[in-house]
Amino acid sequence: MSTDLFYDRREGVEQSWAKRGAAVVEMEAATLFQAALVHRVRAGCALGVSDVIGDGRRRIGHEQLAELGVRLGEVAFEALERASSTAR
Repeated sequence: MSTDLFYDRREGVEQSWAKRGAAVVEMEAATLFQAALVHRVRAGCALGVSDVIGDGRRRIGHEQLAELGVRLGEVAFEALERASSTAR
């Protein structure tokens, strides 16, 4: 599920998404890939899970979130290195 609402306050919206088969919610990738399509450039996206929906929303701890950010940065850097070496 892709949404541009940071925190959707509609009652039951997360449960509705889950009933329709959504396993995750993200906020940027759809826009990123649409912009890449329009501008005819390559795009990629590395995602990490910070919140779990289902019976309410649960967020990972601050330390886990910081570690996730570092790991995502490492993965993105490696992907950019690989992409630049294959583009030549």
